Amino acid sequence: MRSYPWSSYRNYIGMIKPLSFIDERPVLDMMSRAKRKQRSTYRRFVEAGIGDVDAAFINAKKRSPICIGSDSCRERIESLYETLVDGKARKEDASFRRMGRRCSADDVLSVVCEALGIGRQELLRRRRGSMVRPLVARFLCECSGLTQREVAEVLHLKSGAAVSHQIKWLGEAVGQDASLRRMQRRIARELQEGST
Repeated sequence: MRSYPWSSYRNYIGMIKPLSFIDERPVLDMMSRAKRKQRSTYRRFVEAGIGDVDAAFINAKKRSPICIGSDSCRERIESLYETLVDGKARKEDASFRRMGRRCSADDVLSVVCEALGIGRQELLRRRRGSMVRPLVARFLCECSGLTQREVAEVLHLKSGAAVSHQIKWLGEAVGQDASLRRMQRRIARELQEGST
């Protein structure tokens, strides 16, 4: 997509004709008495709101990387987090994930291999463009409750960051590939049925 200077973009947006099925009159009537100024007034209103929300969110995030909330809420959550970290060998193993019924890592590996029609040795093979390891990584994290670092050990990857990359890549690919979406749903359904 070609990038435009902000002023050109604003002029372009001003040239877009309203869609016939949207009744924008009630909102525009709240902006200004002069009809010719209503659109520009509304645009300034929206842009100001976006800037304010972002600034407030950024400030809240700077105060605590763990949570957003009132001072008392943040103190309580940070205290819980410190307690959680104290009980772990490595700080990155601490997480507030919801723990439900879990499948064993072995069950996850079996279900994924069966669904994909592959042997376990394929899980350790590095192949460009393959979705095998990303699928396994996602379901080991979600269904077995393993940390990304633990998944890295199972799949013989270098780090938890590599697992994070695999899961992110899967998320992007699923949006574009219907057969991959169907496969992911099938595996999730089989794992859910197996854990109940």
